[in-house]
Amino acid sequence: MTDLSLDLIGIAEGTDKHSLYTGYLDHYERMFRPLQHEPIDIIEIGVFKGGSLRTWRRFFSKARIIGVDINPACLQYAGNDVIVEIGSQNDAAFLESLRSKYQPTIVIDDGSHRALDIKFTFERLFPALLPGGCYVIEDVEVHFGPEAERFRDGASLSLPALLSGLQARLLCATHAPSPDWEVVWRVAAAVARVETIRGAAAFWKREHTTLTGQQIDQIEGFAMASRQPVALRALSKILDARGDSGRAERVARYAVECGPREWISHARLAEILEHAGDAPGAAAALEAAIALAGNARAAAGLPERLRGLLAAKG
Repeated sequence: MTDLSLDLIGIAEGTDKHSLYTGYLDHYERMFRPLQHEPIDIIEIGVFKGGSLRTWRRFFSKARIIGVDINPACLQYAGNDVIVEIGSQNDAAFLESLRSKYQPTIVIDDGSHRALDIKFTFERLFPALLPGGCYVIEDVEVHFGPEAERFRDGASLSLPALLSGLQARLLCATHAPSPDWEVVWRVAAAVARVETIRGAAAFWKREHTTLTGQQIDQIEGFAMASRQPVALRALSKILDARGDSGRAERVARYAVECGPREWISHARLAEILEHAGDAPGAAAALEAAIALAGNARAAAGLPERLRGLLAAKG
């Protein structure tokens, strides 16, 4: 394994990610150095002439490198723990095949750069990313200036707007800009942090925090004794995620009892009831949240599936 920096490796191997061009590799060395000698899968969409694949091969000592491209000629760059998969990033079946074969810790989208393709791929491969992994979208700068509309390619949201929405969702977990942002709701809950570098954005996936049954019992004891709605809401979310819907509902209702004027407690109860299949109960809780917070604020803070409950109830 070479002692060269990732940037110098990139210059030697002919990728354009080095400091003489995009400058990504200086950031990637900082971001990925802890993974350098781990047995991970790295998926890069966009092979071109194989420079990036060779760069990753020299830098990562135990990684399996998977290059993805629509051009069959790129198969020539396979070998020595480098795999090349031929297919389109806007093909759902192809992306599903990648998910079934690999468990990526790093995904880099250097493909078509078109907003529809980026969104389509992100929705399908980010959930496949292992906890603690990183998903990078490169060359975002083409979505600004005179080429922006061409690369937007008819997408309902521009790529900068989508990325900004994901960041905003991370900053304020109870709000989303509009019903058009359902991808934000589906994905952002699993994002631990967002890093913006010149020309690219990186999304780090949350790591699993596994609590034992005994730990959850202890947390419940503290939360119930504290009567603090914020602690009770957090506990109800943990219980709901574990599939313990009855216990989650009981804790959520106690959060409402302890803080009856806090609209978000009613909203959390609505989510738990909706998960449990109690649509009328969820709609009633949602009505209470809206009455306390005001229609616009409460509605903006809930997923689309919950906003439909009021209409269904009516």
